[in-house]
Order: sequence, then C-alpha cells, then structure tokens
Amino acid sequence: MESYGPESEEMSEAPTVRHRSPFRDFDEDSTGQIDTSYVQDGDAGLVILMGMTGSGKTTFVSRLTGHGRDEVEIGHSLTSQTIHATQYTATDSNGRRVRILDTPGFGDTTRSDAEILNEIANHLTTSYTNGERLLGIIFLQRITDVRLSHSAIRSFHILQRLVGSANYGCVLLATTMWSNTAFMGGGFPSAVKRQKQLQGYWDDLFDRKSRVVRHHNTAESAWEIIEMLRAVSHNEGNVKLKIQSEMVDDGLGLGQTWAGRYLQEEGVRDVVLSAKELQPPKPVKARQEPRHGGIGHRMAIFPGIWGVILGYMPLIVRLWKKYYKRAERRQIGPP
Repeated sequence: MESYGPESEEMSEAPTVRHRSPFRDFDEDSTGQIDTSYVQDGDAGLVILMGMTGSGKTTFVSRLTGHGRDEVEIGHSLTSQTIHATQYTATDSNGRRVRILDTPGFGDTTRSDAEILNEIANHLTTSYTNGERLLGIIFLQRITDVRLSHSAIRSFHILQRLVGSANYGCVLLATTMWSNTAFMGGGFPSAVKRQKQLQGYWDDLFDRKSRVVRHHNTAESAWEIIEMLRAVSHNEGNVKLKIQSEMVDDGLGLGQTWAGRYLQEEGVRDVVLSAKELQPPKPVKARQEPRHGGIGHRMAIFPGIWGVILGYMPLIVRLWKKYYKRAERRQIGPP
C-alpha cells in the first residue's frame, strides 16, 4: 500500500505491530512499524466507511472481521448490497476492538443521495450525542475506474462538506481493486498514473491534509489503514465532524447544513439539465436542406408545413361552415 500524501511523522518504538508500512514505496518489500501504545482501552472507536457502490466497502469489512459471506453480504453486481448503514465490530490480534459503520454509496440505483445522506447524518449525530469516539472516515475508490464519474465527484464534495475543513486529516482515501489492474489497458503502470492523478484532485479538495493509500484486499492491509486513523486520532484528539456540530450543537436541520445545501443545489442542477434534455429538438428550416433532397428533405420541412396548416385552420373551419350552410339552403351536400 502506498501513500502519495504528506510524509508520516516519526513514531516511538513502544509496543508495536510489524507490517509493511503504507508510507513506503509500492515496490519496496521492507517492513515498517506503527506505534500502537497510545491505545489505552479495548475499544478503539468508530470508523465510518464510505464509497461508491461496488468500491469494496463490504469486502473491506469482511477482511477486518474475518467473517465470510454468511455474516457480511458481499455484492458483485451493479446494485448495492449495503441498502442501509450497518455497524460491525472487529478485533485485531492484540484484542483491540474497532466499530465500523458500513454506509450505502451515493449514486445508488434504489435510493436518492438525499436519503443516504440523511441516514448517515442520523448515525453520526446519534454517535456524537452518545459520546462515542470517532476515529475518522475511510472513503474507498476503485483504481480500475478510468475516469471519475459525476457521482464520484459529487460524493467527494458531499464528504468534504460533511467533514469540514478542520477535520480533513481524519479522512483517508483508499484505492481498491489493484488485483484487477493486470486485466486493464495499460496494466499496473497505468493504474499508478491514475492514482497520482487522483491524488492531485484529492489534494486540491482537501487542502493536502488527507492521505491517499492503497488497499490490497487483505486483512493486513485493512488493519494498516485502521492503524493510520488511530494514529491521526491520537495526535489530533477526538474528531467532531462539521455536520455533527451543525446538527447537534447548532440545532440545524439537515437541509441547512453545508452538505445538505450542496445536495439541494445539485438537485436543482439535475432538474435543469433534465428539463433541457427533455426539450424537443428545434425543427430544421427548409432552406438548410438541399432544394431537391429525397425523403430526408421532405421530413425536414414536414413540421413547417403542419405549422402553416394549423395556422390557417380557424379560417378553413369558418369557410367550411359558411359553405355547408349555403349548401343546406340549396339542398345539396358538400362535395
């Protein structure tokens, strides 16, 4: 796993867990150390797991919990298996627990983004009200996506506003599906290039305070990412997201929050774009077509002909009525 973000701080050599460090270069085989001495109790807090449908959120949970398909339903289709936010508890080899909230992805085929944001916000405000310790947020993004979709970009902006600028450091973007890069055009080198491009976009959005790392779809890799959030939480203190402060401390409704307002603006934008797409095409003027065209020429001027006929229709009706009455007086029918 690799990070293109800021270099990690030097950590103490107190009791440690050895693993391949996420801060080392991707082709280096040496191991690193992450300090875990700051964890004082058995409960290490809550992690919010976010990402687009199909990014591997539920698989990530299964790597942490060690549970199989029966306990954690994993989807391999275009529809999301995580219909509602679900909380799991995982325990590492040292007996330290972490709670993971697996959330449905924005851009879902069965639910609106507003519904999903409302559900996530409810979980976050309840957690904050109950005094639960929040470690941070992991956002999963497929490295196999050649370009960012509109839904993915929208998800990034929702996350940015949900977290708030004071908490960008508690967000990690973890790229997934690295094992599939060999089957794509350009292979692994192309995927590395895409991650660097993604890093640039992410840095601009989160003021270079949030790291981009790789998840290699193993339990070790998943726990390394959790350790990174634990380290950030230890250094920065308890995390209070902007949406928690807005809704609990300030008493705002979801629609009044920074994230909620953005989603409303995006909804208006979608309606405007949809209305434009539904507008019928303007009729092609006859003079724009060849004078002696074939069927294409006749089809082009067809709307114009009907426009002329409809324009004269009231006059045609009046003349027909006048003729019909005159014919009745003469006791003859119309032709």
